[in-house]
Amino acid sequence: LRAAGSLRGRATNRIDWSAGSVLGMRLVLMALVACALGACATAPLQDAEPVRFGVIGDQTGVDNLARAYQVLEQGVAALNAHQQELVLHTGDLLESAEATDIVQRDWLDASSILDRLEAPWYLTPGDHDVNPPERMTGSTDRSREALFQTLYGGRNPAAAEQPFYSFDHRGVRFISLYSHETLHADPRWGVTFQARISERQRQWLEEALAATPTPRATVVFLHQPL
Repeated sequence: LRAAGSLRGRATNRIDWSAGSVLGMRLVLMALVACALGACATAPLQDAEPVRFGVIGDQTGVDNLARAYQVLEQGVAALNAHQQELVLHTGDLLESAEATDIVQRDWLDASSILDRLEAPWYLTPGDHDVNPPERMTGSTDRSREALFQTLYGGRNPAAAEQPFYSFDHRGVRFISLYSHETLHADPRWGVTFQARISERQRQWLEEALAATPTPRATVVFLHQPL
């Protein structure tokens, strides 16, 4: 699972991770139970119901994307079998190095598969979703980033405004961070110190964490560890 996640709450008892199945190349499916029994001032801890959500991601960076989407279909079926309340996709759903029309076609294919989920799904961008075709660390070509925001922003308006967003679900705050503000900056290839969030996103994060009502727990999800 190529994502970094955390559960943050003042009185969170535990997080139960139920391991799923490795269904194919670079795809790890995990069913997660976030037992967010946190700091809700109006209700005792024992009355807080757990929030159950699934995590899936990383279909691209492969030789056969059609096959990867077939594996995604298996992942969707497995998530549905566990009755998730919502699903987080941790990025690399598309291959941004391809021509624009191919990326748009792949979006239709991939999003139609995710729409088979019996729960709403939320996407955070990965490097293969936003990097321009030409490999250059710190590239100023944000055409693929803009394309991603247009495609995903059509179903999640918050993502159309900026590639990071948050939402609340039953007292738990979910925060999608954007780990690719510096394009083509992957710590695996020796550019660790350029892979970071901007001051603008950091300030937004502080505001999202402090926003009211105070959540009983906070889940942060992103594609690339920072």
